[in-house]
Amino acid sequence: TDNGDSLTLDVPCEASWASTADSTYRAIMYYNKVDANTVKALSISKMNLMSVTPRDSIKTMKTDPIGLESSWISKSKHFITFAITLKVGIANANSEKHRITLIPDSVTLDKSGDKGTLHMTFFHDKGDIPEYYTEKFYFSLPTSVLSGFGCDSAAIRVNTTANGNKTLTFPIR
Repeated sequence: TDNGDSLTLDVPCEASWASTADSTYRAIMYYNKVDANTVKALSISKMNLMSVTPRDSIKTMKTDPIGLESSWISKSKHFITFAITLKVGIANANSEKHRITLIPDSVTLDKSGDKGTLHMTFFHDKGDIPEYYTEKFYFSLPTSVLSGFGCDSAAIRVNTTANGNKTLTFPIR
């Protein structure tokens, strides 16, 4: 689990989206505890993994607003997870999908020069998707993709539907 606990399923479960043998997937599992370390799976869903995209590979910077329900870093500091809502609807056959990624902006160092913060922008391009109803999504960022920046924390600027721009800061080491 994100808290570092190991749990055993009382009955094995199967997820149709986990189709590649001998692979690791990140998932959200709702469960009930049977005893201290055993659980009964109620549902399991695939977790969308978020990536970091260099700014020079983005033609136009987009920060279309998202509904930010919550965000957290796992106790192990291996993943930052976002629970977001997007306005969605049925688009035509040629429509693009929502595009979501993180764009690195800069690195700042503290006064001692020992600790750095990676500043990023939450990129969201809703394209021409109509905004008919709200759907919830989970995105998870493996903090290992941030290790090349040599920083101790990440500050992510998100354009939210409720509060405009909001900065989320996470310790990543």
